Amino acid sequence: MSEAANPLTNKLVIQAFSDGVIHTLKTMAKTTPVAEKPFVDKKYRPKGAVAGMIGMVSGKIKGNLTISFEKEAAIKIINNMIGENHTDIDSQVLDAIGELTNIVYGCAKTVLNEFGYTFQMAIPIVIEGYDGIIPMHKGSTLILPFKTEGHSFYLEIIVQ
Repeated sequence: MSEAANPLTNKLVIQAFSDGVIHTLKTMAKTTPVAEKPFVDKKYRPKGAVAGMIGMVSGKIKGNLTISFEKEAAIKIINNMIGENHTDIDSQVLDAIGELTNIVYGCAKTVLNEFGYTFQMAIPIVIEGYDGIIPMHKGSTLILPFKTEGHSFYLEIIVQ
């Protein structure tokens, strides 16, 4: 697979990340998210109250992956994941969002590297608050929206 092709329009990339989200949440959080129609946004706007973000580099491709959650979605997913009953976003919820981001990226990275990409593991950061979620790279954003139990969250990929 040529890395020169724009990964934001590559169906393999979209499917790898979508499958990574669904597999991770089914396995780790005992919930099955429903993927909605992906779209490309020309200008990045944060979509959640809390987000996990991880840098992505493969050859000439540089970008970042962000999984942003509405507050209710984050709490529900993380409560399912860790088996506790948090009612607000606290340090334990933030840590779990970082781990979730890492697992989703790892799932997609494994699949994509089998098709010729060379993505490496990276350490996620977690950001709370709409004003704090700023991408590490500038460019168009592929947005994969999901719903779970009536709550929304978004996987966003920005490629420079």
